[in-house]
Amino acid sequence: MPWVKLRLDNRLIRFKPVYSLSPSRAELQALAESSSGGGELPLLVHRGCRLAFWSFAGIISLCAVDLNGRAYLRAGGLLIERRAQPGPRLPF
Repeated sequence: MPWVKLRLDNRLIRFKPVYSLSPSRAELQALAESSSGGGELPLLVHRGCRLAFWSFAGIISLCAVDLNGRAYLRAGGLLIERRAQPGPRLPF
């Protein structure tokens, strides 16, 4: 599985994509805790999430993106929180 890399100034942050259709809260918590601490963080890729999911992801610092354009990326000194873009929602 390839890594997603983000270069910020002289720092490289690597995310390992994890795909899940409907993870439970326990699975999300375990995923958030699976960080190796060396800049390699799990990145949940989801088809589309409810607002409650994004609130929970922020609380447990779980990096996530969905197909509607939302993103929550948090790593030492970095926070990207992007809302879904206006327009038609994907039907899945």
